[in-house]
Amino acid sequence: MNFDEVVQAIKPFGRYQQRNYLLTCLLGIPASIHTMVTVFILATPEHRCSIPGLDNDTWQSQGPEHDELVRQMIPFDTRPSPHQCTLFKYRSLQTPDDVRNDTAKCSQWVYNKEVFDLTVISELNLVCEDKNLVTLANSILMGGLFCGSIILGTLSDLIGRKKTMLIGIAGQFCVALATGFISNYIAFIVLRFLTTLFGIGFYLAAFVAALELVGPDKRVLAGVLIGLFWCVGLFLILLLAYLLPNWHHLQIAVSCVNLLFFPYYWLIPESPRWLVSRGRIQEASAIVRHAASSTKLTCLRRSSASRTCRTTVLRRNSGTCLAVLACCFGV
Repeated sequence: MNFDEVVQAIKPFGRYQQRNYLLTCLLGIPASIHTMVTVFILATPEHRCSIPGLDNDTWQSQGPEHDELVRQMIPFDTRPSPHQCTLFKYRSLQTPDDVRNDTAKCSQWVYNKEVFDLTVISELNLVCEDKNLVTLANSILMGGLFCGSIILGTLSDLIGRKKTMLIGIAGQFCVALATGFISNYIAFIVLRFLTTLFGIGFYLAAFVAALELVGPDKRVLAGVLIGLFWCVGLFLILLLAYLLPNWHHLQIAVSCVNLLFFPYYWLIPESPRWLVSRGRIQEASAIVRHAASSTKLTCLRRSSASRTCRTTVLRRNSGTCLAVLACCFGV
């Protein structure tokens, strides 16, 4: 006998499984939001070199005189649009008609704010020679997913699915919230690494816990449906990014989503399959009894004299699962 037979005995996808499956699937939403928010906070707006000496220079036109000054100070590409990284070297506000066309790299930029008021790119000027730092940031984010899969994936086997989910939810909330208050590249990439590390950790734990709740014939469907909740997160981050064009505000709002899942400490149980694998039979049997009671199995009504688990004369590989049935059904 294996644990799948226990699940089949109490109904492979009863009310209890449906409730806890839905709760675990919902964790796909914050996991998706925290991963895909990168698309918006690391968006690169249109930009050009700032005109030297013009303190109130903006990407948006301030009138014909401003447009003419931009044409005199900034080289134009063939699109036509102002060059993003260079300006005329010898021209200045005092001598804008200087005919020399030598160009130099600039160190200050102005950005188009029609879509985003502020992104990490526009705040830290990660453009031109520093644009490779954006690629590095995205690579480090993917590194967080890789490390989180290994570290928290292993941790979920050691301490349980529920504890790993709670650690991931709380850890991601803390580092994501801190990210919204920093303006330093090194701090940003470190915190983003930790954000995805915690995120993939609790998502994988939730995925495994969700599949462990249902019977074998429902497992493929359960594995597909949890992915839909990831897609729900994609739509939510689109809405948040539309409403919050400043990346600091968006990041703080995204971190607060995790607060909705703190009550999981009381709402979801540990995976009974994991408890059985760790030899914690009494705890597993209590969860199985509760699941079976939700399906109104009358065979669970036992007298107080039959509360002791009969675990003797059991084969080593299947004994723990049979012990759970013995505890639950008094066999």
